[in-house]
Amino acid sequence: MTRFMAGPLAHRIGVVFAVSLGLTALVVTLPSVRFAYELPSGHVALETSAALIGLFTVIVFAGRYRQSRSVADLALVGGLGSLVCTNLFFSVIPVAAGADPGGAFTTWAPLLGRLIAAALFASSSFLSDRRIARPGRAAAQLSAVLIAFNFALGLCMLLAADLLPAGLAPPARSSIAPELDLPVISALQGLSFLMFGLAALGLVRRGSETRDPFFAWVAAGSALACCAALNYVLYPSLYSNWLYTGDAFRLGSYLAFLLGAVAELRREWRELAGAAVLEERRRIARELHDGVAQELAFIGRRAQRLPGVEAEKIRDAAERGLAESRRTLAVLSRPLDEPFEDVLTEAVETAALRGCAPVRLDIEKGIVLSHDHREALALIAREAVSNAARHSRATVISVAATRQPTLVLRVEDDGCGFERAASSHGYGLRIMEERARAIGGDFRVSTEPGRGTCIEVTVS
Repeated sequence: MTRFMAGPLAHRIGVVFAVSLGLTALVVTLPSVRFAYELPSGHVALETSAALIGLFTVIVFAGRYRQSRSVADLALVGGLGSLVCTNLFFSVIPVAAGADPGGAFTTWAPLLGRLIAAALFASSSFLSDRRIARPGRAAAQLSAVLIAFNFALGLCMLLAADLLPAGLAPPARSSIAPELDLPVISALQGLSFLMFGLAALGLVRRGSETRDPFFAWVAAGSALACCAALNYVLYPSLYSNWLYTGDAFRLGSYLAFLLGAVAELRREWRELAGAAVLEERRRIARELHDGVAQELAFIGRRAQRLPGVEAEKIRDAAERGLAESRRTLAVLSRPLDEPFEDVLTEAVETAALRGCAPVRLDIEKGIVLSHDHREALALIAREAVSNAARHSRATVISVAATRQPTLVLRVEDDGCGFERAASSHGYGLRIMEERARAIGGDFRVSTEPGRGTCIEVTVS
């Protein structure tokens, strides 16, 4: 557990916990911070907002599950879906139908329903990402189980309504000490506290492994739900027509889930846009292969049959154009999410092979860049290595890429160096500098005759 708690995501969720616990401490110690208002309409509005937000979030989470087909995502959808059913069928709809907001049913049914939902939520954080062979059938079975359980729970609460205490008013005293007069309620809320705490820890682990912002928001929502349950432990929420500090934390947890759903939608839109861009790139690659590349190959073959120096120049130009078109075909056919280290390695090794120069690579793994940044840096490195291989007479060319946190790309050789002002490399250097500036980077060249060359690009 200490390993994943050291990551940046764990720090962010730790801040959420720290702020929430700090506010809870203020509630306990300062009378002016704690609030409790008998506001049935406000409580209904809170439950309705939570239900609507949860319903939208469940739909988005279900779309994620449809893509991943994982057991963990199915349990996550089930946990949030159970929360939505609890709010709708045990709070919003009964009150809208005329039930007493402080009655036994509207008090105990939501409490027990949220506890089961918290258990599902916690389990989803620790289940594997094993793909389900028949995801639709599994989702239907889980939905049937949840509906049957909620129906049975509601029926039991109706039958036992006369045996359960109804909603009670807070004690009529000004004490701000925690109210532990209802140990059963405190124990149930304590279980919810543990469940949502485990869910937050498990989601931090998954988020640290996948680097998916979706898990960051869901973990934050679980942390807020955990702190809401803690407030309910200290001040038992058996008052369904009252608004408490814990209710504010619970609404905050739903808002965090909503932001997680928005993050998931943005990811899906990016994937759809990326797929459209990739398809267009592949179409251009097919046209380039069937058109320009074939014509260049034809020119090269015909030029081989012609005598003279001019024919040789035409053949060489055609071969260079064909090689460049093949490189462009490879770039256009490349997946948009190809790892940066693979793109950079291929570009550098191809340039070094053409120049018959040895190259030494030191590329940090796991560097995540946009497609434009990745291609621009690969082209800069290729041009730098190509120049060093052709002009510097270097015995070794070193290429390094690190991120700590600024990304630094460095191409260094031990060749002859040059006077930059009078160099024939001026055009290539200018192109590299323009590519670096186009992605918001800084471009630097360090060189002098007899002492090699170092080209460095820094990108924030």
